[in-house]
Amino acid sequence: MARDGETSRRFVARSRPGSETTGALRAITRKLLRNFSEVFFPAVYSGLPGNASRLVCTAKRSVRPNVVAMIATFLAATQCRPSMIPAKHYTTSDGLARDSVHCILRDRNSFLWFATGEGISRFDGYQFTNYRVTDGLPDRDVRAIVEAQDGSFLVATGGGAARFDPYGDGGGAQFAPYLLNGGYKAQSVRSVVDAQGMVWIGTDAGLFVVRNGATQIFRLTDGAEQPEVTSLARDADGNVWVGSSEALYILHKQGPAQEVARGVCRHCWRKATECWRQPSSG
Repeated sequence: MARDGETSRRFVARSRPGSETTGALRAITRKLLRNFSEVFFPAVYSGLPGNASRLVCTAKRSVRPNVVAMIATFLAATQCRPSMIPAKHYTTSDGLARDSVHCILRDRNSFLWFATGEGISRFDGYQFTNYRVTDGLPDRDVRAIVEAQDGSFLVATGGGAARFDPYGDGGGAQFAPYLLNGGYKAQSVRSVVDAQGMVWIGTDAGLFVVRNGATQIFRLTDGAEQPEVTSLARDADGNVWVGSSEALYILHKQGPAQEVARGVCRHCWRKATECWRQPSSG
């Protein structure tokens, strides 16, 4: 019968590194890792690029299984990262009229148009073509540009509104300004859109409509002073949505303006068949 001292020494011997128990645990661990690598690696490096696959194969033959598993896990994780969308920063050094861009439009021919603080820039995928006051633009501060139903463009600026044909009869750009009576506030145009066979112009003096070549104010309220029109949008039914300093309105093809929501509406825009509204606090 072993004495207490012998029992204690046997227990310590079996527990110290290099003992029979530790060796058995190491053998089990190696077997588990070997099985893991044999099952895990084919699934991982079969879908990796060639260089990565060769790296895993080399590591599997020459490195301990637990290190190989770490390498494979790292390579698999790098393949699972989402792809970054490439982005290029365009400035005036690339030909843009000005770095401040107020509005971006993609036309029916896939050209990109930029309303900037120094005119209009068109991008064809390679270079910019700029249109400035010297080309007939009413004002250099272009706040909005939209494509009209006939293929021309409607432009809203800090000095009036105009119809813009970049491919005029003579081959050059042509601007046809709209006459807006109402002082300097009427010249501060925020938005413009064509709908119902007419052109609608939103200004700091209210809403104007161009009908059969004649321009007149369209009253949104009964008050003498009309609300400032901040944005315009046309929905799929041809209705015009008007964002203003007092409320959001809708103009049906027939009848007066209908108030939809009270409160300042800075922006309204079309998405699918609905119009969305951004309040002043949005």
